[in-house]
Amino acid sequence: VIILGIQFWPDNDEDAQVQPRLEPEVSSPATNPTPQFVAEAESRVQTDEASAADVPPAPVLPPLSESDAWVREALAQWPLPQEWLAREELIARLSVVLQNAAQGRIPRRQLSFLAPSEGFPVNKGDGVIFLDPAGYARYTPYLDLLEKLPPARAAQILTQMEPLLMEAFALLGERTPLQSVLQASARQIQALPEIDAPVMLVQPNVMYLYADPALESRSELDKQLLRMGPDNVRRLKAYVAEFMALFSAQTN
Repeated sequence: VIILGIQFWPDNDEDAQVQPRLEPEVSSPATNPTPQFVAEAESRVQTDEASAADVPPAPVLPPLSESDAWVREALAQWPLPQEWLAREELIARLSVVLQNAAQGRIPRRQLSFLAPSEGFPVNKGDGVIFLDPAGYARYTPYLDLLEKLPPARAAQILTQMEPLLMEAFALLGERTPLQSVLQASARQIQALPEIDAPVMLVQPNVMYLYADPALESRSELDKQLLRMGPDNVRRLKAYVAEFMALFSAQTN
């Protein structure tokens, strides 16, 4: 108050004479806070402390080259087959998968262990070939396994892992943010058609192709995912939508 008074004090006596004199306000004696006020304040503090306790501390990440043990520990409660987790350079492998998926490609070398053990079944007759719906069941165990990891936990793990993934991206010559990479893959999955009708195929050589040019012209990732069948595609879409909403919320 003294500093403000000096700052705004008139420069001459004439001006000083016309300045009204401000009498100090008389305030009532201070009173002790009411019990209700104290209770409300304590409640707010307790709520803030509880909210802070709900937020897990940021993990101490290992170097990328030594991160496999950290990944296995983060996924310990998810019943992944041991032969999957026994692989090395897990985050580097995941970075390749994510970058390829965002561009509609499948890195078969990194995902060869996921190939179904059964062959690709078809129905042939009267000169036509149809995809056998019985083959959709080959992919159902993968969806069952995916859904055992709650989307919230998956989003949390990816958020914690993001610095290491970005380092792995850089080694691939990629600088795209993780959220953008995930969004690109999610958009492709959400745009997948859910084909309940019989799917006709052709076999010009050894490989089967979709007879419908609109399907055959889709990305490699799309054509592979369509082999899961409409029910599994719907399950995948639902999981990815929930995961992306949670991941975006954590990132933002």
